[in-house]
Amino acid sequence: MTRMSLAERRQKLLEAALAVIGRSGVAAATTRAIAAEAGMPLASFHYAFESHQHLMVEAMASLGEAELAYCEQVQYSGTGVHEVVANALAAYLDDLEDRAEQHLSRMELSDYALRTEGQESVPARWRAARLEQLTRKLTDFDQTTGALQGADPAAVATVVQGLGDAVLAAYLLTRDRAAAQAVIDAWSVVQQGT
Repeated sequence: MTRMSLAERRQKLLEAALAVIGRSGVAAATTRAIAAEAGMPLASFHYAFESHQHLMVEAMASLGEAELAYCEQVQYSGTGVHEVVANALAAYLDDLEDRAEQHLSRMELSDYALRTEGQESVPARWRAARLEQLTRKLTDFDQTTGALQGADPAAVATVVQGLGDAVLAAYLLTRDRAAAQAVIDAWSVVQQGT
């Protein structure tokens, strides 16, 4: 049997922690449950991470990087603010379906961070980094296409992020695509009425 490097062991335990958190929550993500999920003895956990708290910090960093990677690959489309926002939200809903467990892990770890001394600012930093990236991408898209028709890209990015939060909540609470789509449809109705 090939011996696993420390980096490989840490990665496998990190992935196992995120799987347990996404499926059962932070409270269920004990060192024993994480090691079992990874198919490793408990001693492997203690060899790879100095503490459960240390792993949770790394899990938050990993999810933060994953969210920024998602934001980086977002491709805006459409003409006019209404269509650009609706298309961005539809793509986000697709991502929610594809990565529901990862989004649940992010929500769980956000709650954990808010209640953990020294980690309280993590969710706000995640949100600010996503907004900055969405704004940059929208600015680039608008400079190339003129699709925002004079609207401020930062304001549009704020709308995308805020409505994205509503889509996230609707989908994760119900696991019903139609319930989440209703948020996007409501945006369309409101926009058409203005």
